[in-house]
Amino acid sequence: MGAEMQRNKRLEKISKYKQEGIKQLSGLTSEGSFMTGLALYLAEGSKSSGVIFTNSDPLIIKFMMHWFIKHFKIAKENFTFYLIINEIHKPREQIVKDYWISYLNISSAQFRKTSFVRSKQRKIYKNYNNYYGTLHFKILKSTDLLYKIKGLLDGLFESQVVRES
Repeated sequence: MGAEMQRNKRLEKISKYKQEGIKQLSGLTSEGSFMTGLALYLAEGSKSSGVIFTNSDPLIIKFMMHWFIKHFKIAKENFTFYLIINEIHKPREQIVKDYWISYLNISSAQFRKTSFVRSKQRKIYKNYNNYYGTLHFKILKSTDLLYKIKGLLDGLFESQVVRES
């Protein structure tokens, strides 16, 4: 009974903070969205060999695709994808791809070869059927875009805000 009370308290806190977050960020400006995407790219994007972004969180992947489409006018067709999953999920490869295809509303033709990661561990986790790997996307012919992003990052680090810290 005590554990159930603790669980309920935790769920109430999570719900409260979620509502606060939604309220606080519901008016996010285009500039705020732009800076958020820039920070995410800094953390998870490639700094060489074209524009490449990798993450396992579907919401972050979707946000970043939208970010490139909105702020850099990249056509959805100019994205290519490849999946990185543990080899124990090889039998689910098409299920996982279908999940991303549906979630991102993309074409199966945009997928490249899946990369399977070998692991010594053979344990099957509870979330086995809800695991969708790590998605890696690349924007075709994006060298100039990469230079632009790197210039923006340089501008961020040279900005008054960073120098005052």
